[in-house]
Amino acid sequence: MSEKLERIKEKIRRLSEMTVENGCTEAEAMTAAQKMGKFLDEHQLSMSDIELQKQDCIEKEVWTGMTMRDHMQACTHGVAFYSDTKPWMSHTRDGFKYVYFGLPDDVELAHYTHCIVNRAILEEGETYKTSEEYMMYPGSRKRQAMRAFKFGMAERIGTRLKEMKKARQEWMKSQGRDLIILKDQLVRASFQQLDKNLRTVRTGRITHRAGYGQGLSAGDSFNLNEGLKGSASRKEIGG
Repeated sequence: MSEKLERIKEKIRRLSEMTVENGCTEAEAMTAAQKMGKFLDEHQLSMSDIELQKQDCIEKEVWTGMTMRDHMQACTHGVAFYSDTKPWMSHTRDGFKYVYFGLPDDVELAHYTHCIVNRAILEEGETYKTSEEYMMYPGSRKRQAMRAFKFGMAERIGTRLKEMKKARQEWMKSQGRDLIILKDQLVRASFQQLDKNLRTVRTGRITHRAGYGQGLSAGDSFNLNEGLKGSASRKEIGG
């Protein structure tokens, strides 16, 4: 492997360690996810078609700790599109999980991004609980409002991740090479060997339009470079 590729892979490895659990703010972790995507593009552009084809696809799970689907189902396809992976959801006796499948580095990016976005939505949901609007609702409507808020935020962030990926795709094309078709073929071929019988599942009906609208606004305010704008609990990223 060339010295340039070694440097790129080392950058990706270091960025993948920038988690909230390791002491980073969510803003820093989200910025790391964006940089990981950029460095992965550079890394894979430097590889030949044969080198890419030699990689084995893997899958990685994200357990929800619940027995049912949660708000991240509204963002999963955005995360997968952003990371060039294939997603699915699975319900087992041990609980509910999301799975991302693709080339190893892409799967790591998907897992990392999923966890960051989920944490941000949960934290912003706690902030929403303190709003005057939310506190006015009776108990049952509070639950509906919170569910709708989280779904709205997840859906909007998923859309924005797709927009970011499209911008990266245009940059890759400007470099004289488009890996989208090749990577899609590799992932599809490997996925067929798994012989999984997947079916499309709807996200469910939103029963609280106001909460959903607040969630969409929060998803718009979520700065994919610097976390959530105007949140006193987050530090600004310098440089």
